[in-house]
Amino acid sequence: MITNVIFNAWGWGLLIGSLAGWSVLFARVGKIPPEMSVPCAACTAVLALFAGGLCGVLGPAALAFALAGLALLILSLVFWRGTWREFATPGFAFLAIFAVFIAWQVHDDHLSHNDDFNHWAVMVKNLLLRGAFPDKSVTAIDFSSYPPGSALFVYYVNEVTAYRGRGLREGLFIFGQNLMVICMLPTVFLPMRKRREGESRAVRACLWAMLSACAILIFLYEFRALVVDVLNGVIGFAAIAGVLTLRDDPKRAALYAAPLTAVGLLVKYSNMYYAAATLIALIWVSARAKKRGEKSGALWSVGAVAFCLAVVAAWFLHVRAAYPGVVDTHSMNLGRILEVLRGWSGEDVRTIARVCLYLSTSLKKSSVLLTAFMNAALLGLAAVNFLAFRKSPKRILVAVALADLCYVGYQLMLFSAYLLSFPREEALTGASYGRYNMSVMIWVIGFLSAVAVDELRALGEAKRARAWRGVYALGFALVTVAALAVTGEGETLFREVPYEGTRQFWADRIVSQMEIEDGDRFFIVAADEDARQVSSVFHYKVNRRVEWAHVDSLADREALIAAAADCDWVVILEEDPRLEALVGPPGAYRADTLEPWADAAEAS
Repeated sequence: MITNVIFNAWGWGLLIGSLAGWSVLFARVGKIPPEMSVPCAACTAVLALFAGGLCGVLGPAALAFALAGLALLILSLVFWRGTWREFATPGFAFLAIFAVFIAWQVHDDHLSHNDDFNHWAVMVKNLLLRGAFPDKSVTAIDFSSYPPGSALFVYYVNEVTAYRGRGLREGLFIFGQNLMVICMLPTVFLPMRKRREGESRAVRACLWAMLSACAILIFLYEFRALVVDVLNGVIGFAAIAGVLTLRDDPKRAALYAAPLTAVGLLVKYSNMYYAAATLIALIWVSARAKKRGEKSGALWSVGAVAFCLAVVAAWFLHVRAAYPGVVDTHSMNLGRILEVLRGWSGEDVRTIARVCLYLSTSLKKSSVLLTAFMNAALLGLAAVNFLAFRKSPKRILVAVALADLCYVGYQLMLFSAYLLSFPREEALTGASYGRYNMSVMIWVIGFLSAVAVDELRALGEAKRARAWRGVYALGFALVTVAALAVTGEGETLFREVPYEGTRQFWADRIVSQMEIEDGDRFFIVAADEDARQVSSVFHYKVNRRVEWAHVDSLADREALIAAAADCDWVVILEEDPRLEALVGPPGAYRADTLEPWADAAEAS
């Protein structure tokens, strides 16, 4: 007991200390605001582990990065004590409390999202068990072109907190994912990094509260899973927010953007959209500097682009070596694209376009509704500026136009993705559109909230100015509460994902009663139409090849025996009378005898 407590304390201390140490280094040496140094630290961790994984030293790379960060922390406490005062802000306090709250909420969670069992959790599990990047020998992932960015950070959290000997903890998987998101959120508070002369505490309190509400709106969407849509948007925003903050220093802007953009591409290739937006911002920063007769820093921007391309190329080369000949479900290679395009009719294309147009404008979708709210809030502020304070609304109107342009561009990218790479059923129905669209909503919220805070601060200390700031702070708080209530995310804050009676529950029970040998093959019998969801759960649990079939395709017991002839086990993961009549209750059955494994009946 005492040993476990000491082990846990050391692991968590090493994790937090390492990230803190690297954050202070970037703030001190890189001379960037602390709100930008934390995202740099998290992304540097991913890049260090990525390099270690490619070189076959993933575990040592994690330990080296952690110990180096801890050494930097000790160094900063001795020599850079003044730097820590810059981290003592209400924004960091809010995020620290929020992180502790999330850790408390998810520590006993179990995974439930189907994409986790198909890819995200499978990747993390293989990284932890193998201490190396997976390859085709373990059939680790279905989507071989999905890079391991988020999985590497989750791996780092689990590895450094000393999971070994205590088993894999899915709650820690989920917390690791959330911690990476939280490490990006300090950039939301960048507009408040400097106190204006004469600015009262009451004014600052209103604006801190407003930005805290924005952070919650950004964060709360499927936070009990490992899907990366929230992470996509928040990394994209963190990158461009830092570039705009460093707009007077093109060199540092490029150096800051490079690791964040590279990690964004390592999380998911769709982040090319945010990479392009960041590149446009870097071009603007360079042109702005040149116009003022200063060094443009264009070569540094070119270097940032080259670095990102090199990182992506390294993963492509690894995939080519580890998964030769694999073409996955969502591959964007030319052969796959041409194959998909040949399957579409003109009516199919029109159907996909109509579905995407409807989903991108329907106020029934929370991502669309919150994007509309940000537009309304900024346009309202433009009207207040002009009518009540006689200030030009040009800056706000340009910001809203740019945000909406990015939103429309993202919808075109989603339409292209559905058309060029998605399976037919998913494309024609716009499957998961709300989740994907949440990513660009996060970007819009972050960008427009920064503009709003700058404009509200510029109103001065007049009584009516203070009143308007109070109105906006209260309005954002009420919208946050309403969003939590309407979307159901507020309920998930305090409610664990159901586990009893789920497919994973049965898989856990069944696997614990089996004597599995390396190379065993499994035949999953399913009662629903989407048998892949059933097989993916078992695949995740056993990490071996899984075969599956619909129960309706099996006319009788003899057909089942013939279908499972090449397998070692027949597995039932669900309670269903059809399955019980055909084979038996949930359990594992030897394929050669179809006799239940000892105690399998108890699993029902």
